[in-house]
Amino acid sequence: MLFPSAEEMLGILPPKISSMEFCLVLLIVAQERPSIHTITSWTQPLHSLALAQQAPTLTTREIAAFFANIAHETSRLCYVEQIEKSDYCDSTNKKYQCVAGKQYYGRGPLQLTWNYNYDAAGHYLGFDGLNHPEIVAQNGSISWKTAVWFWMKHSNCHSAITSGQGFRATIKAISGDECNGGDSDSVDERVNYYTNYCNEFGVDPGSNLSC
Repeated sequence: MLFPSAEEMLGILPPKISSMEFCLVLLIVAQERPSIHTITSWTQPLHSLALAQQAPTLTTREIAAFFANIAHETSRLCYVEQIEKSDYCDSTNKKYQCVAGKQYYGRGPLQLTWNYNYDAAGHYLGFDGLNHPEIVAQNGSISWKTAVWFWMKHSNCHSAITSGQGFRATIKAISGDECNGGDSDSVDERVNYYTNYCNEFGVDPGSNLSC
């Protein structure tokens, strides 16, 4: 099984869920996944994660949006690292200078990418993102923390999906190059995951789905 069924997830998904219930959904998704996606790799860290504990109440629609993007980014939690790797170093950014020999390609559930994002995530979560970007693929707790951090703190994903901007705003925040014909197949896949999860959860996906 690559992903939990809607029936399994609905057991702990009331119309409004708390941040702790959100963590429990993540635990279900991690079941039967190898290596970094095992429950034991990040149960305790997620329970103690400050940004998750401080998160506002989340909706079932937002859960569908979060996991739809993760499903696309990781082929339903099959991949921890980006398949087509590159340095992803913005050498013009002097504040977040790349370290020689390190690559900042996508890692983790939402595929954290670029040197400046690794450094920002590291500062917030307490790891050295510039010198040790590989830890996002090697440490399960850090890996999932970067996904929650990006969604809740480093992008407008949470505010967009909860304020009526629609699912397409989350696509723009995560991978804006796909929009406006940049990669229509990827956009369609994200939207399909999202609408399927919403349909199975019995929640209206809303408007403004595709970018």
